[in-house]
Formats: sequence, structure tokens, C-alpha cells
Amino acid sequence: MLEWLSVKGYKNCTGLDRDEGQVAFSRSLGFQAEQVDDTAAALSAYEDMQFIIFKDVLEHMPENEVSKVLEAARRALSPGGRIYVSVPNAAASFAPYWRYNDGTHLRSYTSAVLGLHLEMAGFRVIHVGDDDTLSFSSLMGIGRLLIRTLFRCVRRIEAIGEFGSDGVRMPLGLNLVVVAESDGE
Repeated sequence: MLEWLSVKGYKNCTGLDRDEGQVAFSRSLGFQAEQVDDTAAALSAYEDMQFIIFKDVLEHMPENEVSKVLEAARRALSPGGRIYVSVPNAAASFAPYWRYNDGTHLRSYTSAVLGLHLEMAGFRVIHVGDDDTLSFSSLMGIGRLLIRTLFRCVRRIEAIGEFGSDGVRMPLGLNLVVVAESDGE
């Protein structure tokens, strides 16, 4: 993530991770990274941040820790600062596989539950979606895109049948992505 941010031109980025190996690897590439056991406590050392990314993080935390971490993230952000959260999507076709394929996953999320967590922590949700990407630079990629599009159309119809107008907007990709803004307090 730090390398990607650097390539995109972002400066003054720091990675926080519980895994010493990930931190050592990031440091070996010349990036600033810190090994932390308590993410909420580590975030309390920061203030006036513009953007925080939780990519595949919250699903690994015990439920009571999630709210503490989100509240600490809000306090670390400057007014109007944003948070990007990516977690396994409980509404995805392969949600059970995605959730149980990694023994460290404690849960998957729906957009409603993740949005509620963020709102309770003092955020205003500004975007809900998924992070589906699929390269179609090869014949195999084009075939996969066509198959996925066909089945997504069927899933979308199913979602509309089950949930009405909410089914129109429901993210169906493997990862749920929510961007939220700090309420400024």
C-alpha cells in the first residue's frame, strides 16, 4: 500500500501493522512503518491527518476493538479528513468462501453495518461501493469479465427482488468499500 501511494505521488505516509514481517518488508523498501499491538492507541499519537486507509483490517479485529479503532481514527483526522475502509462484503456471491478462506477473518460486513460503525464513531459516509477490478487485456480476462457481468446481472435482479430499491445500489463485489468524512469534532 505504501509503495502504491508513493507511486501515486503521496508524501508523508506511514504504515501501521501488527505483523512484524510486513513492517520489516515496508522498511526494507524505504517506507515509514510501525509495528503496533494496539491500533487505537497508536492512532492516538497522530493528529491533523488528511486520510486514513483501513484495507483489509477491520475484519481481523474483535468486535469491541473495531469501534475503538474507528473512534481513534476520527480523532486523528483533521476536520473534513477522510477514511477509506475495505472489508469482505457479506453480500458477495462468494462471501462465505472469502470469509472462511482466511482463518484470521472474524466477520464479513454489509454496507449497513459498516456504515453504522462509522456513523457511531463520528463519520459521515460519502461513498459505498466495491473495489471490483478485472483486467481485460487478455482473451481470458475478457471472457472472465463477460461471465462475471452475466452473473452479476442475475444477482442484481435477485437483490432487487429481495430488497427492493436497496438492491439496486447494493455492492456485490468481494470487497465492500466505504469512504467517510470526519465530522470535524
